[in-house]
Amino acid sequence: MYANGLIEDVLPARLAPLPDELLSSWLMRLAMAHGLKLHTFCVHLFGSRAIWSRDIDKSADERVIHNLATKTNTPLERVRETTLASYCDTLFEEYKLYGATKWVLPVGVYHRKRTLFGLQYCPQCLAEDSEPYFRRKWRLAFVCVCEKHQIILRDCCSKCEAPINFHRNELGDHRKAVADSLTHCYHCRHDLAKTFEEQNSQPFPVTQIEVDFTNKLLQGLTDGFIRVGETVTVYSHLYFAVLRQLMKIVRMRRTCIESLRQTIAANDESTIYLPSVTNKSTTDLQELRVAERRCLLGLARYLMTDYPERFLRLARQHKIWSSIWLRHLEPKQGQRQPNIAPFWFWQIVHNNLYHPRHQPSRQEIEGAIKYIRRSGGTLNKSVLARLLGVAAIRYPIIP
Repeated sequence: MYANGLIEDVLPARLAPLPDELLSSWLMRLAMAHGLKLHTFCVHLFGSRAIWSRDIDKSADERVIHNLATKTNTPLERVRETTLASYCDTLFEEYKLYGATKWVLPVGVYHRKRTLFGLQYCPQCLAEDSEPYFRRKWRLAFVCVCEKHQIILRDCCSKCEAPINFHRNELGDHRKAVADSLTHCYHCRHDLAKTFEEQNSQPFPVTQIEVDFTNKLLQGLTDGFIRVGETVTVYSHLYFAVLRQLMKIVRMRRTCIESLRQTIAANDESTIYLPSVTNKSTTDLQELRVAERRCLLGLARYLMTDYPERFLRLARQHKIWSSIWLRHLEPKQGQRQPNIAPFWFWQIVHNNLYHPRHQPSRQEIEGAIKYIRRSGGTLNKSVLARLLGVAAIRYPIIP
């Protein structure tokens, strides 16, 4: 038997995870139900294993999952569904317990603190819950609005703007024997569930189009496939790979992309114009704050609507060719070479937007070589390319 009456095999208070509950949220509620500080409870449950000095929602291994399933009398698969690893095969093809993972918002673990804004929340959901809890979907980069209440998600405390650290509710406070809430900011004690009153006057209210698109993406995670056009349906992870690529491209600092952003915003009232990139171009999508991710998602959504007609029309209008759309596709884990675009996207782009630069014919090159020799100039590929007005010569120079 453990301290404080906790039995080794089964916990006295066996709370089941709530719908779409995040593992860390469930652990917090379990600790509160047993009248223990969170870290004390986890020591009793897992021994000396590091739990809160890492992103437990992302890095929970099979030992942690089996332990929880046994101690709470919860089906093993239901415990797995509280982790972010359970999105593997529907959101991404491969999953890493540690390090960056596509679409998963990083929380920035520093000792037991969370320094980044990787946990979002809907204040109205928290206010309406009979027992407030944090949803797993709030850790995903494409979820920027609450599809139920049609408001923008928050990614920090609305009063002091500190990242969400609900697991530190009672940490270091010897007057507290147990945490009293998941909804109070650990830094300033502001109640996160009251923030929705402040959001009713938001400058760019959430539109029904945004809500429908969010619902479509979330449903794709459940179904395992997403419909692209009238006749094309693809596996959900292949759709998300292209959506991520489009969000990266519309964020680029190029004149043609800037023009594209302006055109989309002018023609779609539900899309917020992104006038400039506020973060470094090297910053990954899941490291961006919710406002900027919402803008990028809206731009990508517009391109994917009525696909491929609208996408091709805008690409041609702004002269954005295949070399840009297929640029910098991320390699798979352990590989260095860029990945190949999903065929359903690559085929449309390659067949319609492949725009090779002009290459002089062999006759033109031979004529230019004769001219340089007659004039006594230096013959090399750089001189030849400048004379012919191209970036490079791909044919070998005949001695």
